Amino acid sequence: MKISLLTVVIALAYRAFGTNDWTKACLGGSCSFDIEASPASMSGTIQISGSSSSISDITPAAGWQILDCSGSTNNQTVRLVCTDESLGCGHIFQNGAQDTIVRLPQGCGVGPFVRVANHSISDDQSIPTKVTSRVMKRDGTTPQVHALQIDDDFSQASGQHGNVSFEVHAQGDFRVANGPKQSKRQNGSGSTFEVVFIQPESVTPFDLNLTCPAADGTTQTQFMFGSVSLDRAQFNTTIDITSTGTMSPPNIETLSFSAPSDALIILQSNFEAGLQGSTDIGFDLGSETFPSFSIAGVLEISPVFSVSGSASVNAQLLTNFIPETAFDISITDLQFTYPSNEPPASVNIPAPGLSFDVLALPTAGSFAEFNIGALFEFVVGVSAFSQSVGLEFSYSFSSNMILDSTPTSEDDEQVCIEINDVSQLNLGNSNAFFDAFSSGNTETIFSGAGSLFSNCTTLALGPAPDVTHATRSTLQSRDGVSCPPVAALPETSISITS
Repeated sequence: MKISLLTVVIALAYRAFGTNDWTKACLGGSCSFDIEASPASMSGTIQISGSSSSISDITPAAGWQILDCSGSTNNQTVRLVCTDESLGCGHIFQNGAQDTIVRLPQGCGVGPFVRVANHSISDDQSIPTKVTSRVMKRDGTTPQVHALQIDDDFSQASGQHGNVSFEVHAQGDFRVANGPKQSKRQNGSGSTFEVVFIQPESVTPFDLNLTCPAADGTTQTQFMFGSVSLDRAQFNTTIDITSTGTMSPPNIETLSFSAPSDALIILQSNFEAGLQGSTDIGFDLGSETFPSFSIAGVLEISPVFSVSGSASVNAQLLTNFIPETAFDISITDLQFTYPSNEPPASVNIPAPGLSFDVLALPTAGSFAEFNIGALFEFVVGVSAFSQSVGLEFSYSFSSNMILDSTPTSEDDEQVCIEINDVSQLNLGNSNAFFDAFSSGNTETIFSGAGSLFSNCTTLALGPAPDVTHATRSTLQSRDGVSCPPVAALPETSISITS
């Protein structure tokens, strides 16, 4: 799929001007409408084109004066009168007014374009005094008041004027940050970008404790604990959407999505395994909605950023494994155009920086694995003519922290600790969407996996504890975890800091 020259022209024209010319009527088979960026809206442009009779204009530039029109809906009956026939009032009636697509004036409808469902001479021929003086003829009479029943249900058009095509370009400069909310910022070039905020948040996916047997008939409180925090999340992105299709008949022929981006992420975790068992929890870390873009009856674009996480543990016997980690992740110079991949997508994602503290006092043959995951998603929802699709790029990061103890003799154990990471960046669309997408699709433009830390240590085991019948009978379990059996502990603990 290639972006047409018209797309480029529209994009450049929008960025150069970004305003509507209300002095020029749309009577030549084409018309455009610009939406400026605001706290509630992305900026963008729509250009429509068709036969000379398929598109018309009921603004003052075409000689029309609106008498009655609601500004809250496109589905209504509008009264209007011609104030100057030389400006082109009669154009709308070429080949019949019905099913002509017309540009609405400011303050009329939610615009900018509607279909004429029916035309008639209004039963109400009253004209406000302030308008009468401008439209009164030399013989003292006034022109007829017309009534147009209008809507934005373009699927009901008969096609008598031929197809009407459109091209939309929408763009927004956005930043995701965490911290106190601030106002709109400026980047180095002086242009503004909207800022949405993900509040720093610490989540505790699991926090379990049991009173467990210990040596010599005593008891000890043991824990299965996990916490995850998103200490930093900063994404800078420029979302660009270009779509082509036809309003009559309704169809989306192409849909192109790009979002050049950079990101900085710091993800921290704190785990403790004093129990055995497993648990797996998913959770939300926050979501925010960006300003949207809407052409009523044609296309709506709604970008959303979200962060979700997961944490799991699988432990066997007693490890006393306590890893505390901080992952420093950067994504630089992400470039893509989906789905054309022209030019080819590219991104720089180096191995994450890692700082950690690890403590462990494992029994022989014990094992524990903690997994932490985070998914960062930009989903741009696109709705058109009663269908919708999600365009997205997502970055996923996961790390597993493993302790594995292997007996090497009756008195020793080898304890290996590993910290690994896996990351992936995907592009895609959620489902089929008119002629633009025949089905859902996901493309991976980056995947990486590696070992961030690996160390094996041989520990001498202490004496075997005295395990009484009473001690064995007090083993407890709850919520998928249980007390590990009493066993010999190493004479020294493992303590590693990086």
